[in-house]
Amino acid sequence: MAARGHDGLQQLADRHGLLIIEDAAQALGSRFRGRLGRHLRVASAISFYPAKVLGCFGDGGAIITNDSGVFERAASLCDFGRNSAGEVIRWGLIPASTTFRRRSCPFQLTRYSKVMHRRRQIATIYQQMLGDAPELKLPPAPDSDPDHFDIYQNYETECERRDDLKQFRSKSARSLCLMKAPRLQTSRKMAAYSDSWAAKRPE
Repeated sequence: MAARGHDGLQQLADRHGLLIIEDAAQALGSRFRGRLGRHLRVASAISFYPAKVLGCFGDGGAIITNDSGVFERAASLCDFGRNSAGEVIRWGLIPASTTFRRRSCPFQLTRYSKVMHRRRQIATIYQQMLGDAPELKLPPAPDSDPDHFDIYQNYETECERRDDLKQFRSKSARSLCLMKAPRLQTSRKMAAYSDSWAAKRPE
C-alpha cells in the first residue's frame, strides 16, 4: 500500500536526525505522489514471500535504496560478506534462495503490471457492491486520492458485526472478501501480550 502520513513522519525524522527504513513488504508497485518504490529517504524492504503479490517459490526479498553506502553493505551481507572485488570485508550471510527461486521473480515481473491492474479492478467492484453498506468500512477506492496509488495486496474491511458476517458467509455460497479482525479484538490481544511480557520482565 502507498505510504500514508509520509510528510509528518519525514519532518519528525529530520528534526531528530533519524533515518527511516520503510517496511514496503506489500507495496511493490504502489506510488506516493507519483513516486514508485521507495517513498522515504534511506531504504525500503520488499518481501517476495509466496503470499505476497509478487511471491517467489520460498522466502525472498529485496532492499531498494538510492544510497550507495546502504547498497554496498546490503550487497556484501547477502554475498558472504564479500565486496565487489570478491574480498571478504565483514561477516555475511549465506543466501538461502535457490537459482530457481531467484529466477521466478523476474519472470513474474514481466506480467506484474497486469496483476496490479486486475487487483485494482477487483477493488473497484468491491467498492461498487459494498460501498452502500453502512455496516462496513472499506479501504479507499482506487483513484479516490490522487496522492496514493494502491496495489491492494489485501482488501481489508472493518465490520462491527464481524461474527454475524462470518456466520452468513459460512452459510452462503458467495465469497465476499477477507475481513479484518475488529480493532477492539486486536487491542485485547495486544494488551494480553503486553501484560504477559510485563509479568516476565525482570525488575
